Amino acid sequence: AFPGALDVRVSFAEKRDDGAPEFPMILAINYRDMAAVEAALASPARAESRAATEAVLAKYFEGRIHHHVTIANEFSLSTD
Repeated sequence: AFPGALDVRVSFAEKRDDGAPEFPMILAINYRDMAAVEAALASPARAESRAATEAVLAKYFEGRIHHHVTIANEFSLSTD
């Protein structure tokens, strides 16, 4: 429901190195550019999403939720 979202990836923790911090779930949303990210962050959909997330997590999760805005680069591997 976030405006401008191109695709969404949800990852759940399966394994981690000894001593590594635990990230039970990672939600990644791709946008065309930072202007689209800013529009999504300012949208009513974000407030609705946060309220729904907090309602569910209050029952099943102890910890802190934090957000990161990153720039992703993809590189195709040659099979030659």
